[in-house]
Parts: sequence; structure tokens; C-alpha cells
Amino acid sequence: MGNAGDVKRTAASLCIHRASLYYRLRRIEEIASVDLSSGDDRLALHLGLKVARLIRLR
Repeated sequence: MGNAGDVKRTAASLCIHRASLYYRLRRIEEIASVDLSSGDDRLALHLGLKVARLIRLR
């Protein structure tokens, strides 16, 4: 989703409460061992997801 970190808009587009979004983001950090406040970690996750999509398209 391209909401540029806008939690309110992202929660609305997912039809969930903001607290649920924050919970999911914390779980992603725990499971993936990343810090979403780190630009490098966000970039690595973003690139990983893009690569995974490209591989699936093949």
C-alpha cells in the first residue's frame, strides 16, 4: 500500500482499527527481527517484497 506511513489512512484502507495496525506492525518487527523506524530495515523489507513479486511473476 502506498500510504507513506499514514497510519490512519492505512488502517482505514485495511478496514481495521489503528490499534490493530500498530499490533500487526509490532508483530512484523518481532517475527522479521527488524526495526520499522529504521529506514534501512524498511528499505530491505520493501525490496524483498518487490523481488518476491517478480519471482512469482516468472
